[in-house]
Amino acid sequence: MIQAKPVFERGEDGKPVRDEHGQKIVRFYGYRLLNVFNVEQADWPEGTLPALATDQADRPEVERSAEADAIREAYCRKARVGYVEKDFGPNESPCYMGFSSGTREDRGRVVMPKPDACHDERLKVTANWVSTLFHELGHSTGHDDLLNRGLKGYSTTNKIDYSKEELVAELVGAICAAHVGFTPDYDNSAAYLEGWLEAFKGSPQLLHESLKLADKAIRMILDHEGL
Repeated sequence: MIQAKPVFERGEDGKPVRDEHGQKIVRFYGYRLLNVFNVEQADWPEGTLPALATDQADRPEVERSAEADAIREAYCRKARVGYVEKDFGPNESPCYMGFSSGTREDRGRVVMPKPDACHDERLKVTANWVSTLFHELGHSTGHDDLLNRGLKGYSTTNKIDYSKEELVAELVGAICAAHVGFTPDYDNSAAYLEGWLEAFKGSPQLLHESLKLADKAIRMILDHEGL
């Protein structure tokens, strides 16, 4: 999986800068690749199997987008991309895992938190949750059997390719969310993109290429072009 860790904007005093709502302003996200396993794959002493709290009374009601759900379901079915929603712990992040196997998920799997069971307060806002969903679906279009953006070599050590892929996914997330009637938090999105755009300085061609790749991914998700 790809784990995201926010890097916050800091003032002259070294403390995180907050917006008008008191939320820390994200400058960009640092990413790293992690190997993950299902909890059932480990040997736990009897009575120690971890379980996440599922107290429904403490969960806020989060509106779902029927249109976003329908688009995701149709795309995942035709693209043979798996999808799962689950309770997220404090150190878990939405991700696309590109190397799942199986007849129904042989082009990877997108993992998202249940909208009302996520430790990330931003993702409890419907617009942000929807844009994040489409961001991860955007990554999935890069699978070798789909738009073939070379995700097998996707690594934080290659800043150009990594930045390009993150820019593509973020554009997909924002535009697809707008398509279904939601306006995500563009301030945070802009701060997120700022870090990746550093790699494009002096090379408008790379930025132009990312825009073309994002357009192809959007068409594949919304109109199933190429599937």
